[in-house]
Amino acid sequence: MKTSACARFDIHLSRILRETLPEGTTLPCHTSQWPAENVLLLEEFIAWLVEGGAGAHATETIYLPAAGLILGLNLKPHAKINLHEDLQKALVFTRLRQVGPNKLKTTGYGLEKFKCFLRFKRGLGDIVRIRDYDLDLHAKGLPEWLVKELQRYHNIMQKNWRAATLYSQTCNFWDKHLHVWKYLCFEQGVRQLADIKRRQITDLVAKDVREGRAASTINTHLLLWKGFLAFLRAEGYEVPQSLLLVKTIKQPETLPKYLPDTEMIKLRNLVEQDVREAHSHGEKRDALLLKAAFYLMWHAGLRLAETEELALEDLDLAGKRLTVRNGKGMKDRTVYLTSKAIQAIQEYLLVRGPGTTSHLLLYNHAPVKNHLFRDRLKALGERVGLQVYPHRLRHSAATQLLNAGCRITSIQKILGHKRLDTTLRYARAYDETIAEEFYTAMERVEQRLAIEPVDGEEPQAEKDEVVSVQDKQQVLSWIERLAGEDISHHDRQIIAASLKQALFRDLQGVGLPAG
Repeated sequence: MKTSACARFDIHLSRILRETLPEGTTLPCHTSQWPAENVLLLEEFIAWLVEGGAGAHATETIYLPAAGLILGLNLKPHAKINLHEDLQKALVFTRLRQVGPNKLKTTGYGLEKFKCFLRFKRGLGDIVRIRDYDLDLHAKGLPEWLVKELQRYHNIMQKNWRAATLYSQTCNFWDKHLHVWKYLCFEQGVRQLADIKRRQITDLVAKDVREGRAASTINTHLLLWKGFLAFLRAEGYEVPQSLLLVKTIKQPETLPKYLPDTEMIKLRNLVEQDVREAHSHGEKRDALLLKAAFYLMWHAGLRLAETEELALEDLDLAGKRLTVRNGKGMKDRTVYLTSKAIQAIQEYLLVRGPGTTSHLLLYNHAPVKNHLFRDRLKALGERVGLQVYPHRLRHSAATQLLNAGCRITSIQKILGHKRLDTTLRYARAYDETIAEEFYTAMERVEQRLAIEPVDGEEPQAEKDEVVSVQDKQQVLSWIERLAGEDISHHDRQIIAASLKQALFRDLQGVGLPAG
């Protein structure tokens, strides 16, 4: 029979009290001296950890000892425990034990976990941590006017950023803008706008190319820099027009990397298998967490950040839909849910447990951080020999919707694309309709063209080489329909024109399109 959490802490405390401690040290008390409600609280805390998926080892060696020290050093009802000063007593006592830095660090983790639990009990929600960007360090040496205007520009731009990504967006903003300005100021001696020459920017582009930076990265630097110059011009600064005319460099037009149906089946089966084979409550909960996220990113086509930030109140399972709040571009949109996605969410909700926030997906009672799903999908893919990451599931969703006959404008709304061109990339990546029409047409081409016989072989019967005018007209009519479909694009036009030229050289007015 498993001993209670209080009994296990008492054993741990007895070992600690046998240590040599400085004279006058305030010692924590055994659970027999605690208020009765604190004894119950410790048991509740351990149950809360287990329900949230905390590992058994971390629970016994980190979280239980830290919570016990806090309660053992503060013999008052837990509702009166101060979440700062009283919790720090446990950290001070641990330092007096003269333990190593790792032990001190893990004790700090335990204190933070118990603090989250107490906030949960008091209905205070999750702790909001906002990190400050050290601008003084990163912008040191740049002209004062420049830093001031960049700060103003940053304050305007950040209004379009989600709160959850504010720090990362801030780092991204300064990293990209300072890349250009540090080169101009530190390597080219620029101190004022009038000092900048167009050649200096082209030299920076050449330098970045030599250093192996991607064309997309170089272009991003240029576009953001020109955006800032446009802001300065609007604020009354004299900005030479020649600087705004600096062109970006040509970059490869990449296609979305989707997973074909056969590979998606392998991945889906593995996700379902992990749920079936989970043994402990923690394993089952983790497997169901990943399954819910998997179907949200695949069937619903959500971005990783949208999946992580989804809240319980955003779900409408009865209506088979959910609402994405403040998606890319700070826009809300409605996303529809398949029966499989709804089932995955419902199964997860049964084991989700209470959390410090209303986020749908929780890990250890807290909102999921972006590395969790990214790492787990990567590991999942490696088990079946695939490269898998969150956005690849979204790419696969778009491609599969397109090939199932969903209108491109509908896919645009589902995915939350601002521009239709972004969605059309999926049509260029893999359009099954075009593929089928191409192979059918090429079979006709092979039948039409005369194939030279190999030595020793009898030539095809003449009747196989003859195509009637009536057949030609029928095929020509079919090709015209192919070229005129609403979902067609430039590749389809070229295929149609090429087939006309190959099959109907003897008919007037047929040939490749101009250009």
